[in-house]
Amino acid sequence: MIRAVLDTNVFISALLKEKGSSGHLLKLWQKDFFILITSSEVVEEIERVLDYPKIEKKLRRCGVTHQDLDDFISTLRFGAIIVKPTTKVKIIIDDPSDNKFLSCALDGKAGYIVSGDAHLLKLKRYKGIEILSVANFLKLLRK
Repeated sequence: MIRAVLDTNVFISALLKEKGSSGHLLKLWQKDFFILITSSEVVEEIERVLDYPKIEKKLRRCGVTHQDLDDFISTLRFGAIIVKPTTKVKIIIDDPSDNKFLSCALDGKAGYIVSGDAHLLKLKRYKGIEILSVANFLKLLRK
């Protein structure tokens, strides 16, 4: 089965636009179309971003409640495979915080990283791991 790491921006987009591509992708994960690999560091980043006033405001406008967010984080913590990466990667210089997705994918034996981040997408591939946009990953899942 396909193993994939999703970037924080994919999760945030899914919450902001449930019927969009990222929202569709998370529904496919919940229906076991692929195995989601993540790390505590990624989950903590998601929680931090969800607390940004700008994001909170957008979520409220979309009708997302605190309970919805709690449920989402619980689903993530208990439904995904959470790895503790030991591999240190220093490939992305412009935004070193993006390296955590590469480490997570390597140690979680993921074949894909799905992201909307230009720093990651520019790599295209790293040590056999394909880095794809949400749209391209959805195309791959349809095959």
